[in-house]
Amino acid sequence: WSSDVCSSDLAGAVAETAKPAVSADAKGTPLLILYGSNMGTAEGIARKLGGEARKLGFECAVKTLDEAAAAMPSEGGVLVVSASYNGRPPANARKFMKWLDQAEDGVFRGLKFAVLGCGDKNWSDTYQAIPMKLDALFEAKGGERMSPLGQLDASGEFEEMLDAWFARIWPDVFAAFGLPHGLPADRPGSGAEPAQGHGVLTLVPLDAGAHGAAGEAGSDRALVEKVLQRFGLSGGEWFEL
Repeated sequence: WSSDVCSSDLAGAVAETAKPAVSADAKGTPLLILYGSNMGTAEGIARKLGGEARKLGFECAVKTLDEAAAAMPSEGGVLVVSASYNGRPPANARKFMKWLDQAEDGVFRGLKFAVLGCGDKNWSDTYQAIPMKLDALFEAKGGERMSPLGQLDASGEFEEMLDAWFARIWPDVFAAFGLPHGLPADRPGSGAEPAQGHGVLTLVPLDAGAHGAAGEAGSDRALVEKVLQRFGLSGGEWFEL
């Protein structure tokens, strides 16, 4: 059973970012953060985004994609984080994708958006299928892209890719709304070690019988060992910092 998924959960991985610089104020600009996630990786990233957004002055809500089906705002911004499962949407994004396919042209007119995808290039046929579809349809149906589609690869340098995306996304969002900011391109989160106490670590034990199961990470033992070795863990932990 192939899977084109990413980071932690069945195999174990990390999503880390430092807290944002405090020299920017979004002045209550509305920002909706949506996620599609079965095992929690994309959700964890989305909730981290929500925490940063509030610190930066956005009026922010974090929801599943399904919660926003036929209930999208008519203004402000939307950040979407989603995985794919054999080219299909996560369970909490199926209603949204069905609605999106049928939504009328112009439904996102007045909205600014950006998409971050979780995937694994080991499953190249369906790699980033849902994130790419979301990115394309948001634009096709009237949305204005704030930042290029981000792609995280579980079989690559996932943490570095995520850091680089976090370093880019907030300057892009502020620029899209014409808001002044003092966020440097090389602010913490762009590859430097994350600030103590601001990272999120989720580890789930590897199920030896779940080879290639449709979670947000493939059963790549090398990836598991890399994460466990970095944090000095045994592999049986499940916690957040």
